[in-house]
Amino acid sequence: MGVSYNKLFKLMIDKKIRKGELCRAAGISSGSLLKISKDENIYVDILVRICGVLGCDFGDIMEYVPDENSVIKSEPGNRQLPDL
Repeated sequence: MGVSYNKLFKLMIDKKIRKGELCRAAGISSGSLLKISKDENIYVDILVRICGVLGCDFGDIMEYVPDENSVIKSEPGNRQLPDL
């Protein structure tokens, strides 16, 4: 299971906001933004601050990227989900 923050960087380009400006405005460290650029886990409060500065929601700055192993594969003709 993974998260991609590519949407955040596209939004920053669209709004012409540099990384340093975002860090200052959101009150986050450059290390936190570095973790985001590597699609690493970060605290939700950091995302809340970023969304507050950019005037957006979580879905505007990140997206879920499932691992191949986490996707349930269905067999042909089988319409039920397996018991977990």
